[in-house]
Amino acid sequence: SSGGGDESDTRSETSEKTPEYIEEDRPLLSGIHVKGATLNRLIRILIDSFDPNGILIDESEYPKVFFLMHKWIMESEHLSNMLYDLFKHNGDDYKKAIIDQEKRQFKECQLRVCQAYSYWIKNFPMHFDLDKRLKDACEKMQNLIESSGDSDCMNLVDLSQIPSFDWMRQMTVRNQAKNKTVSLAFNNIESQTLAAQLTYLEWKILRRITFTDYKIYAIKNTLQGNPRLERSIQFFNGLSTWIQCMVLSKMTPKQRAEIIHKFLEVAKYLRDLQNFNTCLAVIGGISHSALARLSKTMMCLSTEDIKFLSEMTDLLSSNSNYAQYRKSLAESEGFKIPIIGVHLKDIISLHVALQDRFEYDLINFRKLVQLSIVFRTLTNLQVSIPPIQPNHDLINLLTLSVDLSYTEDEIYELSLAREPRSSVSSPDQVSRGLSPGESANDSADVLKKKEQVQSPVFADWAAG
Repeated sequence: SSGGGDESDTRSETSEKTPEYIEEDRPLLSGIHVKGATLNRLIRILIDSFDPNGILIDESEYPKVFFLMHKWIMESEHLSNMLYDLFKHNGDDYKKAIIDQEKRQFKECQLRVCQAYSYWIKNFPMHFDLDKRLKDACEKMQNLIESSGDSDCMNLVDLSQIPSFDWMRQMTVRNQAKNKTVSLAFNNIESQTLAAQLTYLEWKILRRITFTDYKIYAIKNTLQGNPRLERSIQFFNGLSTWIQCMVLSKMTPKQRAEIIHKFLEVAKYLRDLQNFNTCLAVIGGISHSALARLSKTMMCLSTEDIKFLSEMTDLLSSNSNYAQYRKSLAESEGFKIPIIGVHLKDIISLHVALQDRFEYDLINFRKLVQLSIVFRTLTNLQVSIPPIQPNHDLINLLTLSVDLSYTEDEIYELSLAREPRSSVSSPDQVSRGLSPGESANDSADVLKKKEQVQSPVFADWAAG
């Protein structure tokens, strides 16, 4: 009838007005051709990325990006329930189907759903260990598969081999060492050992920071209620402060220059370990205005030390949006620790510049792809292992030392006491590159955290 025709025309017009998919005309990663889509469509693309044997079609990066980034747009439990519904609906359709070809299609779709779920478990096991609601949703999925009697699918959705991620739940306990003197036999510790143990300590702190911690910070722009991220920033700033205190604890310019030389050696080994974050904290401490103004001390540094400090300040400089650092990071292979502040800044910039949704409430998947490139750099720390044998006694001493905090004013006053203002201002080449204090306090303006005021006790810090 004509009425039926009109209804059909109306439907097609409506579907044209409310698209569920926008194609990506400039793919950023291999196999990702969607720019925006409804959540249901994104899930369908996920399932269609696998063949029934679990092989990624065209080696697509889509599943990796989707599972890494899904918590930006939904809870993991919700995603699991959507995969559950897909499996169930295809099972119901399979029972109703009469034609063999249709039956095969429904069975194949169920298998693809399970292959996608299996990929999730294998590549992001921490999601399941750390999220009880997701684990419960997964068990619900397992029960459904079991009731269907599909042994192939049962083997795919299996949580029994997931390792424990208890270490991500635990926080490093900070030693509240108020008004205490910590004796760290600094001169007896090799620079290489110091760099290695600082790297191990940094890695332990940073790998606990979760996707959700980074996301919450990017959206709320506050450290409140974000203890793991706050701890990493306290460590970074504390290390820079400790370096300044170690230098200023020495009475003569020559002694102070020797401490700076030692920390420059530490920075060199940190660079070799591709630990850019701790390296920035160390170079930031040395470049801080409280030390950079010590002209007599700086004149005692060797030409090699001045040259190396200049090279490192160039490498870690914020010029051209940290261009030199980004190039070095991209060229680094194997274990590495990125500058957390720089990449946090990237996440915030992307989030502010790009909306989460397009017109018609389509999810901006291009934004998720761009964010995923940054998140990969940060979350790789959770699965990487440093090439270091930890020395727990030294790590505990370092933790104590770095946690002894002083105010900027206290440190600057001590700097003035060591070399009063009448001294000639510090040489240009020493303080160029990183502006005074940039690394310790502004390494990415986002990393500002004032420490509690405590009484300065410098005398015995550098025992030995």
